[in-house]
Order: sequence, then C-alpha cells, then structure tokens
Amino acid sequence: GLAGVGVSGRELEILDLLARGKRSSEVAAELDLDDHQVHEYTSSLLVKLRVDSAVRTALRDLDEG
Repeated sequence: GLAGVGVSGRELEILDLLARGKRSSEVAAELDLDDHQVHEYTSSLLVKLRVDSAVRTALRDLDEG
C-alpha cells in the first residue's frame, strides 16, 4: 500500500479529502492547517508517488480554479 512508499498518515488524510473533491483551502480548514502546509504535504505526496511534473501542474491549476 501507500505506507510502503513512505506516505504519512497526514498525507493520506489530505489525499482522501482531495479525492473527495475538496479544494486545498477546504482541506486546510477541515484539518486545521494553513494553505501552505496543505501544499507542502501534497507536493511531498506527489513526489513519493512519482507523479509526473506535468500532472502536478495540472492538479495545481485545477485546485486554484
């Protein structure tokens, strides 16, 4: 599973909320984080999952609306 690639519990929480369609700002509010922290967790998660940089850019653009 994802724990095998070093994904933390917090990263899994964030991934779950994003997969449910929440925006970063909504995730931040729900988990009592600031937007920067959510961005950092998300970036770390995408690197750990070896997501291509073009996909990362597209995901960021979608999140920013």
